Amino acid sequence: MPTEGTESDKKSLRVLRQAKPDWDALACDCVAFANARGGCIQIGIEDGEDSPAPGQRIDEPLIEAVRKRIPQLTVNVTPTVNKALASNGAEFIELRILRTPGIAATTDGRYFIRVADETKRLLPDELQRLMNDKSAYVWEAHTSQGIPQSHADKDKTAAFLKLIRASERVSSFVRDRKSTRLNSSHANIS
Repeated sequence: MPTEGTESDKKSLRVLRQAKPDWDALACDCVAFANARGGCIQIGIEDGEDSPAPGQRIDEPLIEAVRKRIPQLTVNVTPTVNKALASNGAEFIELRILRTPGIAATTDGRYFIRVADETKRLLPDELQRLMNDKSAYVWEAHTSQGIPQSHADKDKTAAFLKLIRASERVSSFVRDRKSTRLNSSHANIS
């Protein structure tokens, strides 16, 4: 299991099972990951441990509570919540947060970012820097759907490339770029 860092964190299950769950702290962590590079919070693993306690089980209502509560407490945060199984057979909650192309915040207007293994509150000048950094859509940060190029519709790919190369809105660097991979399978496009 990953160690705590810029893209991962571990939380005790007590955070959610205590009389008053600490939803606010969890929401702040989710915002921090969304504003950084995204990440994963493993709930059910104690500090200093690599895996959950043997025999630990996670009830479905607890997972549903996380699925419901995080979006209620955050803005521009995309969580995926699942039950995961450790190598010792114990269960834990895996809370994955995608990097947001915009700015994530708590619903009460607080901003955070993940720095190393800490959630750091953003001050106004740091928030301005984050806004400047996120002002453009970063294509490189988005993953593909895992579909091999061989499954792509050749006619649609050719039409797309033709439109991109003809567009006035596309930089000449992109328009003139020859993609060896695409052109090898679409030799009639140049």
